Amino acid sequence: MTIRAEFTSDLVITNGVWVDARAYGSALNDTAIQAAIDAIGADNKVLVITPGTWTIANNLSIPANITVMVMSGGLLSVGAAKTLTIGVLDAPNGQVFAGLGAVNLSAIPGAINALWFAGSDIGAKLNGAIAAGGTYF
Repeated sequence: MTIRAEFTSDLVITNGVWVDARAYGSALNDTAIQAAIDAIGADNKVLVITPGTWTIANNLSIPANITVMVMSGGLLSVGAAKTLTIGVLDAPNGQVFAGLGAVNLSAIPGAINALWFAGSDIGAKLNGAIAAGGTYF
């Protein structure tokens, strides 16, 4: 059974199982995500990435105790020469990643969805994610 929550621009959840990253910064960026990670600590939580483009301008590692749930319309744009590492990902069948940086999904159980990546260099990005330890579907 899958349970989904609906997140809207006027509802920001900061307590409970789901943690809305918007509650931890004034912009959709890695600073807000890192602040949410710090607040979660070692607890098992779901970090919600809401619709919009989230700019990852620094290396960012999200530990396996945090499931990253990207809502439809949410996009993680990783800057050039930066790496985004995600331990557990729950994402829709559509583009989730953008930018010139690297995405490391090596700890993710299961397969990597080709639809999460887009652009003319999708092959290189997908191969990079697979080389990091994932499998393709």
